[in-house]
Amino acid sequence: MKTSETLSTDFHKAYDNLQQKITAVRKGGVNPHFKNKYTTLESVIDYVKPIAHKCGFTIMQTLDIGEDNIGVVTTRLSHIDTAEWIESTALCPMKDKGNPQHYASAVTYSRRYSIKSLCFMSEETDDDGEDATGRNDKPEPKQAPFAKVNYGLSDLEKMELNIIGIKTIGRIDKARTYLETATEFSAKEKDDLSKLIDEQAGKVMKKQLGGK
Repeated sequence: MKTSETLSTDFHKAYDNLQQKITAVRKGGVNPHFKNKYTTLESVIDYVKPIAHKCGFTIMQTLDIGEDNIGVVTTRLSHIDTAEWIESTALCPMKDKGNPQHYASAVTYSRRYSIKSLCFMSEETDDDGEDATGRNDKPEPKQAPFAKVNYGLSDLEKMELNIIGIKTIGRIDKARTYLETATEFSAKEKDDLSKLIDEQAGKVMKKQLGGK
């Protein structure tokens, strides 16, 4: 996550107010493969925008094209009174880079999840995200919950071990969200862990896109 040079008390108070008002969004979409419901991008935007405005924030999103034609969604939560902001960047992994439907699904999923992450919304299973990666074709085995390793290691070692064991983009996002609010790490440790997450995200996406 990136931030403006300063984050004042006014920003933190407004952000805390935003978190108090934000809850989970009703699931309005239906995944055609599993018939499961998920939150649509439209429902997230319609829910968040008026609350963000009342709390003094505006949300901006941009879409750029990175290496290997992978989409890069940047989401910024900006405090209107102070012009201070926090920002996250999400990559858009796709099973088939030449398939417009997969590309659109990947971008939509990244946009929605980025807003939910920045606004600290309750976690929900967004099954349409599977269409972007192609995992609907063959469900993956369940994995242990994030940050639940107990090997008698330090908190830093446990976090590192969890990160290098991540196999899906969804768990990459959970790792980033966890790290943003974690208090057991120093600033340098957080920076190192953030770089490790980025490295693991690259490996996960490369594998999902058919790389070795």
